[in-house]
Amino acid sequence: MGLVNSFINQIGREMGRDAYRSVANGKSKGQQIFLEPDYPLIDEVKRFELLPSEDQTFRELVNIVEKSENVDHKDFDWMDLFSEIDNKIEFCKSNLSAEYQDRLNALDEQNAQNFEAIKVKHLGYIDTVIQHYENTGQVLKKTKPITAFLASFLGVRSIVMGEKAVHKTLNVLVMVLLALTFYAGYVSFIDPVTNAGNLLTKTPEDLAKIQSTGKSLMGIAIFFYVLHIVLATVKIFRHQKLIAQNEEAKQKFVVYKAEIMR
Repeated sequence: MGLVNSFINQIGREMGRDAYRSVANGKSKGQQIFLEPDYPLIDEVKRFELLPSEDQTFRELVNIVEKSENVDHKDFDWMDLFSEIDNKIEFCKSNLSAEYQDRLNALDEQNAQNFEAIKVKHLGYIDTVIQHYENTGQVLKKTKPITAFLASFLGVRSIVMGEKAVHKTLNVLVMVLLALTFYAGYVSFIDPVTNAGNLLTKTPEDLAKIQSTGKSLMGIAIFFYVLHIVLATVKIFRHQKLIAQNEEAKQKFVVYKAEIMR
């Protein structure tokens, strides 16, 4: 068993990719903190086989190990690459003559050193990922759910939750429109005579129609106000869920980092 594989088998390389997949699939728009996997080198390693001469085989293996020095430490498949290289080194140890064994052992050591160097860079990258979620969580937690819920009744929930300017403006405009609609309906209902407008006659039937219109306007205003509160509550619950998801994502990477450092 090679130096790299013995380490990788201890931490379980699937853990990092599981953390990556669970978070990358639900990452917020505009928060591209991950790079898409792109590993042509690992395909080259997998296709590696014995060449017509031992010297060609060894030089090709050396070339692969040298290329691995520049592997992208942000890719969560980097451990697989070094594991594949390690397997190829072990394969060559079993198939090349004795005169190459010392050089293959040295190459094995170099591959282990490259692995450790990339591991250090990868851990630094994981620190930035964890910090990203830490900062995001602090921003999300600034808005208390009770405060946001109470603000919904005044139509300023979007302001309290720090949403986009267009959402803040729309929320305020909707509340003003509903308030004016309710007020128009209310005054028409309680004082149909004064609010009869230009009606020449103000028969009981006409006044009843005005009152009925007033009740309809109040009903419409109340309905959309209640709808506004319901939608605001849904958004608050979604916000709380986002906080929980962010914390879960952070913990996945915290555990992943701890496993690597063991």
